[in-house]
Amino acid sequence: MSEAPETFRHLYNEHFAFVWRFAAHRGVPAVRLEEAVREVFVVVHRRLADLDNRSALRTWLAGLTRNVIVNHLRRYGDEALRGPLDGHEPAQVSPFDDLGPLEELGKMSPGQLVDVILRKMTGRQREAFILTEMEGFAAPDASEALGVNETTLGARLSDARQLYNSVSALLRAERFWVTRDGVEP
Repeated sequence: MSEAPETFRHLYNEHFAFVWRFAAHRGVPAVRLEEAVREVFVVVHRRLADLDNRSALRTWLAGLTRNVIVNHLRRYGDEALRGPLDGHEPAQVSPFDDLGPLEELGKMSPGQLVDVILRKMTGRQREAFILTEMEGFAAPDASEALGVNETTLGARLSDARQLYNSVSALLRAERFWVTRDGVEP
C-alpha cells in the first residue's frame, strides 16, 4: 500500500498533459478544465488498485478520461459543447457554416484554427480524431478507449478527416487568394 502514492504521483506526472489536452480538445470550457482534469485523477486514484489488470495504461486512461469528460459536460448541461454522444447525429450541415469571417480566421494561430475545425466535428468524430491523429493512438487502442469496434472508429475518423480537410482547404484557398499578388493583408 505504501507504493500507491508513488505510483499515483508517477502516473499523474506522466499523463497529466495528455488528460488536459484531451479534455480541452473535447470541448471542456477553460473555466471548467481544471475541475474536469481533477475529476479524472480522482477516479484514477480510486481505481489505482484495478490498474494491475490493465493491458495498456494509456488506453485505459483515455477511456476513463473520455467517460469523466462526457459526464462532466452532461452535468453542466451544455449541449453545444457536449456534441451528439447519445446516438443522435445532427442533420448534415456544411463545414463552412458558422466559421465566421474568413478575414478573422486568417489572423488566428494554427492552434486556434485547429480548435475551430475541431468544434465543427461531432463529439464522436472529435474523440476519434483527437486520439488517433493528435495523440497517436493505434486504431485498436482508440477503439478500446472509446468502447467501439474498429469499423465504427474508422467511419468516425473518415468523417472527421473529411471535415478537417474540407475546412483546411477552404482556409488555404482563402489564404492563397488574399496573398496571390504577393501582398500580405
